[in-house]
Amino acid sequence: HGHFKLGGGPKVSVGGASQPEVTARIFEVAKAKNIVVQRGGAAGRTGTDTDAIFIKGGGIASGLVSLPIRYMHTTVEMTALKDLEQIAEIFAGFALSLKGNEVFAPQL
Repeated sequence: HGHFKLGGGPKVSVGGASQPEVTARIFEVAKAKNIVVQRGGAAGRTGTDTDAIFIKGGGIASGLVSLPIRYMHTTVEMTALKDLEQIAEIFAGFALSLKGNEVFAPQL
């Protein structure tokens, strides 16, 4: 949804199925690692598995980090490897930032 630049950093969705505290932590981790991210809005469904995960059971706190691509689902789909590597850095940083007693309670 929207226009996102290849090589401009991972896209972080705000709204929709993205839980605010999880999303805020994603932005904090990216900033601490000097990773530029592209912010995108998600007013409703995102077309990703996050939509289903967010409402599963009593709700699972979720955040959405996307890889900017071109020509999705074609034989010439393209991305910037830098963006992919930065997503891995953000995920690892997020996991390492977690404390044993932290709870991200989804607000359904």
